[in-house]
Amino acid sequence: MKLSFIVPVVHPELHLVKLIDSLMYSCVGLNDVELVIVNQSKSSVCELTNKICFPVREIITESIIPAAEARNLGAEHAKGEFLFFLDDDAVLVAENDEIKRLINNLSSDIDAGVTQRGEFINGQYTTHWPSENVLIHQRNFSKYSIEWNVIVRKNIFQQLGGFPDIGAGSRHAALSGEVFVLMAKLFGSGVNIKKINYIRIAHPALIKKENSALNLLGYFYGSGYSVGVSLKYFSMISSIYWLLRSISASVFDLIFRFRFYSNSTTPKLSKIGFALMYSRLVGLVNGINGNEIKEKSWLTFLIKKCH
Repeated sequence: MKLSFIVPVVHPELHLVKLIDSLMYSCVGLNDVELVIVNQSKSSVCELTNKICFPVREIITESIIPAAEARNLGAEHAKGEFLFFLDDDAVLVAENDEIKRLINNLSSDIDAGVTQRGEFINGQYTTHWPSENVLIHQRNFSKYSIEWNVIVRKNIFQQLGGFPDIGAGSRHAALSGEVFVLMAKLFGSGVNIKKINYIRIAHPALIKKENSALNLLGYFYGSGYSVGVSLKYFSMISSIYWLLRSISASVFDLIFRFRFYSNSTTPKLSKIGFALMYSRLVGLVNGINGNEIKEKSWLTFLIKKCH
């Protein structure tokens, strides 16, 4: 088995059929790919998957688990030499010969890569990044990588400990940054990360009209924490770059960025700029010092102080 698609599923009735249809179209006739579904919904997905012409592996959990844990669980059960992480509301946009090309390239010179990402707007695939062959390095990788467009060799992924539990659905305060840490570890291990333009992923834009204050501050705390944790994997120049970038981002949070959230956050926070900055900086310091991630109760206390 060459390639395993890893897909955590929480609400299969919403979007999964589109992803499955796209996989069937792109992978028709291939016998060296598989789909691994981590089903957290307590609903059967057999009606959706029984038409797939390549192996399907379904891992059923008793409850909803953090996204990073679900991806790691899928990777553990995958038989493929390479892991391709997708979201259940994503769509693979690739011709059959492009998937064959990917598999051939995986056999030769790729240990890890990121595919092109975008979304469908009025039925047209629109990409969010340049199509030219840009070298992905330690200071620009966050522009290109996200949890649902990463391909990595399974043995390397497992050696690095997989995704850290600091992303969506985490049980603590850090609600983002898992792909950042994984990519930092890949760079730290000397792995070159390829930009794979000819494989495209469409994913709906996640612009929310209303933000939970708890989730919003958890995202900023996680952003800071992931940078702090990752500094030890970067070169000295890149570590300085990310440290300064994170500090300057926190200043931007205080002076400018809060305006994007001040009217859409529930509950409304009178000191939202301070809360965003403080969350990011505390996360950064915690990550640098190797401290345990703060509990969500810390975020609740911060919200009360800034309400």
